[in-house]
Amino acid sequence: MPPLPERSLVARLGRILLHSLAGGAILAAGTSGSAARDIDDRVPTARSRPPVIVPYGPSQGDETAPRFVAREPIRTFARAVEATYHYYPELLSLRASLRGTDNTYARARADFGPKISMEASHSYQRDRSEITEDVYVGDQGFSSTGTLILSQPLLTFGRNHANQANALAQIAFARDSLRLREAEVLLALVNAYIAVIRDTEILAISRENLRLLERQAVDNTARFGKREITIADLDQVTTRVELGRAQMLAAQGDLATSRARFMRYTGAEAGELAVPSQLGLAVTGVDQALALAQAAGPTIRAAQSREKISRALLAAAKAEVRPRVDLEGSASHGAVSRYNNQLVGTGVKASVIGRLALWDSGERSARIREAEEANDADWRLIDLAARESRESVMAAWDQWQAARLSLSHYQGAVRAAERAYAGSVEQERAGFRTTLDVLDLARDLLSVRTSFVQAVATDLTARAALLAAMGEMEAPRLVPGIEPYDPSEHFRDVARKSDLPLITDSLTAIDGVLNGDLTSDRPIRDRSATTAVTPAFPGPVPPPSR
Repeated sequence: MPPLPERSLVARLGRILLHSLAGGAILAAGTSGSAARDIDDRVPTARSRPPVIVPYGPSQGDETAPRFVAREPIRTFARAVEATYHYYPELLSLRASLRGTDNTYARARADFGPKISMEASHSYQRDRSEITEDVYVGDQGFSSTGTLILSQPLLTFGRNHANQANALAQIAFARDSLRLREAEVLLALVNAYIAVIRDTEILAISRENLRLLERQAVDNTARFGKREITIADLDQVTTRVELGRAQMLAAQGDLATSRARFMRYTGAEAGELAVPSQLGLAVTGVDQALALAQAAGPTIRAAQSREKISRALLAAAKAEVRPRVDLEGSASHGAVSRYNNQLVGTGVKASVIGRLALWDSGERSARIREAEEANDADWRLIDLAARESRESVMAAWDQWQAARLSLSHYQGAVRAAERAYAGSVEQERAGFRTTLDVLDLARDLLSVRTSFVQAVATDLTARAALLAAMGEMEAPRLVPGIEPYDPSEHFRDVARKSDLPLITDSLTAIDGVLNGDLTSDRPIRDRSATTAVTPAFPGPVPPPSR
């Protein structure tokens, strides 16, 4: 059989893969801002340029909101990433939920401001009292009153500040959870994209294998007519032909499944997909990959944010044992008599009220202990996240290196199998090979071709898994120039809607003095989570084989 033609997908896979193994660069990210925007600075939203918010309004039911219309099949990796990142319904839902969570910070800031309420009543009252035996006096009638009530917290000794820190931590956790889910969805998209390419080529290989077997069946039928082979030889060929047809049908089913999964994430059918070149890795050793995962991995970041939520709840529980001081005022206007509105009066009252609970039978102490244990539990989950992140990096690294280093061997095996099969056909005609020998070599050729395609697919999916484990599986990193979704844009729009100029910031600074640090990341306490490990393929990454 002749070598694979240059136009075949196997050849293109090999050429593109080998030329892109060393490609890619990890782009740096990170900005800094004021303390009021700590949450914005900590969560990376774009790696290639300043973030630009995707124009999705708070209401996705708005007729002006952009919608994805699959007018034609997707053929490029960049278009698949864009369609999934911008229009996948689950990501749109999570972004809407995050915008809702942004308002918890505005609500927490509102606790520092005044609350004004009004009460109004219009009542009827009838009284009748016996002053002596069988002698009664009384009165009855309608009266109206109105009261305006003002309440302004002055010092809550950490209560309101803890609630604000809790809101910030919840927003950070929601952002990290969104980033983690985006990485999972994009990784699933990459796997579906590669699966379509892989299964397309496996189907082509199965069809070519069936053509070879059918040609062998035709030749052997002619030889059987000349009494050169036996009926057993002919039946062997027939068996392999029927098996080849079954394998081709199975390959068709696998491809249909992969295409359906691809359409799930992109919303469009898969065309003739180009092999992605955007999965390059700049790391040269597993230590670099582990360092990146610990610094920016979404799993660890989400665990850190979850710990800050319980830390803020602990601070709020401790604040309940302290006093609080509030300013309260009221102004009233209404009837002097309870029975008519003929005479009216007004009143104004202002008070500074201090409150301190003296004894509650240990309820507050129990809440503090409960919050301390909950915070310690979340701190331990940071250690667990570090272990899981390390496991993901190590597994993806070793799988990537194993697949990468095996490619040249598979290529050599494909060339050798092609030569062996072509030679065996000639030897069979000359009488030096049996029909079974030729069929076995045809089976070996099918197996080694399929294994090579699967190794190429494994190389690409393992690289994608490593990118995800390191926190690099982000649409702007995969496709430079794509518009990233910027969650801080909406946060800045709503964060200070409840503020009073100067008053809110001043009270926030005073109220947080007793709470301590509620925003910094906790260290990883588990030593084994950061212990050096020896991978199966430690690196450095060898140059690609040509």
